Amino acid sequence: MKEDKNSHDDSIKQMNKKEKIATIIGILLLLILVGGFVLGIFFLGFAGMFRVLGVQYDSNWALILFVVLFFVIGFFFDFIFRVLTNLTKRYMSDQRISFSITFLFNLVKNGLVIFLVDDLMRSITLSFTTKLILAFLLSMLDSILDEREKKRETA
Repeated sequence: MKEDKNSHDDSIKQMNKKEKIATIIGILLLLILVGGFVLGIFFLGFAGMFRVLGVQYDSNWALILFVVLFFVIGFFFDFIFRVLTNLTKRYMSDQRISFSITFLFNLVKNGLVIFLVDDLMRSITLSFTTKLILAFLLSMLDSILDEREKKRETA
């Protein structure tokens, strides 16, 4: 078996510069495509929620910037709050309490991110009630998806 692994490593090492560059470009394009797809899903989700909640924005570019800022800032907050959630839930066996803690941490995280992004942007203005509704809806979605992922891991 070691020969197969070594032969695979050798094939990568034996690539010429053009093949290595083409491989790197292909991987980067795939990552860009996946990232664009995820941001597109966020864009359509926010566009729908904004339409339902009656939020006005200057242009689609403003909405795209809102989504990108929400995604980038949320990524960092998500890391911090996921660690806090896992540390808090570690010794809990009750499913309802575990879900409630996950929901509360997600509510605080999403609320902070929405308030921060709204403060950074001038082309989209959200009312306090709209911010709370968005944070609540996103937190519920996050919590449900977290619980689903947890059930898959244990199954």
